[in-house]
Amino acid sequence: MAVFPSLPLAIKWLRDSVYQNRSVRIQVLVTGSLHLVGDVLRLVK
Repeated sequence: MAVFPSLPLAIKWLRDSVYQNRSVRIQVLVTGSLHLVGDVLRLVK
């Protein structure tokens, strides 16, 4: 489990993890406002 102080850092960590090992499976739990959840969905697509 990991907690990040900002959305850009979390997305960078996710992308770096996947690039290092394409077979890794990552599950993400986003809590907070609908704006935050929407931003995450937009950035990971």
